[in-house]
Amino acid sequence: MAGVVDPRGLIGLLRACRRRARREEYAELPGLRMAAGLSPVPRTGPRDRGLTQQDMDVLLGRPPGAFYSRFERGLIAEPPPGTMRRVAELLQLSEQEWAALWIAVFGQQPSPSVALRPGDRTAVPAVWHTVVMSSPLPAYVSDLGWDVVYHNEAAEALWGAVPRNILAWILFDTAARGSVMRQWATHWAPAAVAQLANALHEHPAHPRLLEMRERALGDEQVRRLWQARRARPYVHPDGDQRPMRHARARRDILLHAAVGEPKAAPGCRVVFLHCDEEPARGGGLPAAPSDGRSGS
Repeated sequence: MAGVVDPRGLIGLLRACRRRARREEYAELPGLRMAAGLSPVPRTGPRDRGLTQQDMDVLLGRPPGAFYSRFERGLIAEPPPGTMRRVAELLQLSEQEWAALWIAVFGQQPSPSVALRPGDRTAVPAVWHTVVMSSPLPAYVSDLGWDVVYHNEAAEALWGAVPRNILAWILFDTAARGSVMRQWATHWAPAAVAQLANALHEHPAHPRLLEMRERALGDEQVRRLWQARRARPYVHPDGDQRPMRHARARRDILLHAAVGEPKAAPGCRVVFLHCDEEPARGGGLPAAPSDGRSGS
């Protein structure tokens, strides 16, 4: 059987997803079947659940037998990505099933930029809430647009009041630029600008990212950094060290960032922050971040 990397895995995955589907959720299906010359419901098998391969074809806007059966059997070596996404949407695949589909077809997982629902905060597994809330380190979860989903008490102590949006706080909170974010112009803002630009390359229609770009272009200091960003190929703060004023302790600290991504919610971030005493002035702060690979 020529075509995809793992045809057996593909057949098993898609067949199981078709069988679990509930026909009543596809109100347009009987009409589409009749327009294609089929009976309103299949004449064999359960009529109240599951989708047939012919059902999938008509839902995809194709003649019965024209595409889906060959796709499910792995006979289409390079299926169009848009069609694969439409199949996944029709079958209501989870992100994990979407990744399994990619592995079966292409032999690799999809990048976060082609996730089914990138940055979907509702897809973050509940166990992350337990992990964040039980951590003694400041920690939070944010979505693709850097809106904070939840945070712990240690994060509240660090900020005083955790910002609703981390990237917007870094870029646009003018009061915090000098009083909280130490060395804002070198250790905070350029990295945040580069992150925003890179996120927009991956998700050019994301409303929160577009909103922040407009704000960035309207802020004189941030706009200058935006125009100069090509010299800073920075994508994430994992491993960064940044000087900051601790709100509750009222002292300068050095933040060390550890950043991860929930596999079930690509594009979301889990961030843990370790606080060290800031080195004495002239004692060697780390160089401003200049490189990286994925979210703040």
